[in-house]
Amino acid sequence: MREVSTPKLIGIFAITTLIFLSGFMFARFLTDTKLSDLDNSINDIALQTASVETEYNLLLENPCIYGGFAKLTSSLGEFTDKLVFNDAQRQQNQDKIESIKDNYFLLETRHWIFVQKLNSECKTNFTPILYFYSDAGDCEVCKAQGIVLSTIKQDHPDTMIYSFDVNTDYSLVGTIKQIYGVKAVPSIVINDKLYGQFMNQDDIEKILKRQKVNSTSEQDNSEGQQLNDSSVVLNP
Repeated sequence: MREVSTPKLIGIFAITTLIFLSGFMFARFLTDTKLSDLDNSINDIALQTASVETEYNLLLENPCIYGGFAKLTSSLGEFTDKLVFNDAQRQQNQDKIESIKDNYFLLETRHWIFVQKLNSECKTNFTPILYFYSDAGDCEVCKAQGIVLSTIKQDHPDTMIYSFDVNTDYSLVGTIKQIYGVKAVPSIVINDKLYGQFMNQDDIEKILKRQKVNSTSEQDNSEGQQLNDSSVVLNP
């Protein structure tokens, strides 16, 4: 058996150590880069939050200006796209991430209230859907439910999806959960009615179709009543 000389052993050990340290340093570099990116995202989101809140306050004065509403909705969508964090970011920046999510839930709620105002004062037919999920690993179908709702949103532009993490300590979300009696995930609220289970696309489509028919019928009745009222005035 051929013996390996001591200098060679030292060389092999040095190379192995160098490779290990290089890998460690590279992994550390990637983590630091991700965390740095997160800090940049946090700053961007803070600025976006201020922008959305300002837009919201302006639109309250003129709620029926649809151009402004489209911008508000787009801003909220951009905010949503930034709320994607990996495990390393979650572990290292849990408090920051929770703060970001709370801001997002606040903006969602204000947008939802504004949509209700539009429907009431501007005779629009937006359909808000509240989606309650969990990302704590205890909801196997929550991701699938999110995909279904994304498809619904694409097929029905007048549908507004608002998602809330049931595990948050944010009191605002707790109040909304209490109002609708949310106790399971996934849960969906459509037209103020709670559905406490996974819903496929066909189920949601049927609900939206029924709601559209009912809304059209109510609008026709309202217009008919207005015509009758006008006749009474014109022909006393």
